[in-house]
Amino acid sequence: MEEGILCKYQFVYIVGGKSPVGGGKTSLMYYLTRPYMTPPLVYERLGKIRKYIETLYTKGYKNAAFPEGIQCPVYVVGDSFTTYDHDPFQPITTNELAFERIRLPDGTKREDDERILPHSIICIPDLANYVDSRDFNTDAGPDKQQRKFLALRRKIGIRVIADGQNYDGSDKRWRQMADCIIEILDFKHTRGDFRNLAVTTWQCLKFPGWKAYERYLSTGETTWGEEVTYTHVGDIFGIDVGTGENENCCIDSYAGREFFFDGTTWQFTANVADPKKDDQASMQARCDRMRIKSKEGKHANKEAV
Repeated sequence: MEEGILCKYQFVYIVGGKSPVGGGKTSLMYYLTRPYMTPPLVYERLGKIRKYIETLYTKGYKNAAFPEGIQCPVYVVGDSFTTYDHDPFQPITTNELAFERIRLPDGTKREDDERILPHSIICIPDLANYVDSRDFNTDAGPDKQQRKFLALRRKIGIRVIADGQNYDGSDKRWRQMADCIIEILDFKHTRGDFRNLAVTTWQCLKFPGWKAYERYLSTGETTWGEEVTYTHVGDIFGIDVGTGENENCCIDSYAGREFFFDGTTWQFTANVADPKKDDQASMQARCDRMRIKSKEGKHANKEAV
């Protein structure tokens, strides 16, 4: 395990490479973050955070307090990591974080304002979902206070690790903050059984920042990067996180499915198709059901005459 990658680098960006979908990006993020979720590093880092907050308190910040119940100094946006494979009886779980809360305060109190712990790690799966590169020069681009947070985060020891299906899918201002870019070349997960432990392997190219990675993209020369292989022994995924046969998985490969079932009450859609016939009434009925645009639209189907 590469214990020091998030000590050496301020911002690590994992790219899917040739297999962007299901290519092991978020599982590699978990692997690289995992040292901060397991002893002894987790307790060393929490001790450092506690001391930092106690110092703030003695200097007049009377609202500063070490949060109760915290298990590790890791935040994950829109997901969670859990160390079931380390200790299934006392697993350590990450902290929740909404992406819009990654920002400096701007003088106005917002209901969702939170203060991210100093000396913590922020994990952002699928970065482009939050900072799409197509919004670079629009009002929908990154929050100004969020960009300030990103630029100044090292002042209080915060590290960031993010991943993306495609390198250029996320905002340029975020990509160019990365001082380490890891492209996954090959990903393999072998399930364990009662005789053998599960094993997960990532073969990668590691680059010292965005300039080296973009030279690699333009030239195809792999010498701009360093070949590295990461191997995790233990069951990251559980038996089957899709069917829920084993909920004790370290990461959920299907995180995000909750947005399809947003807590409201409704019925699933399954209208059996009515095959069209070549008569006017049947074809008009299908046009009404499968209308390209609404009747009020410019190109709406005209009523039969």
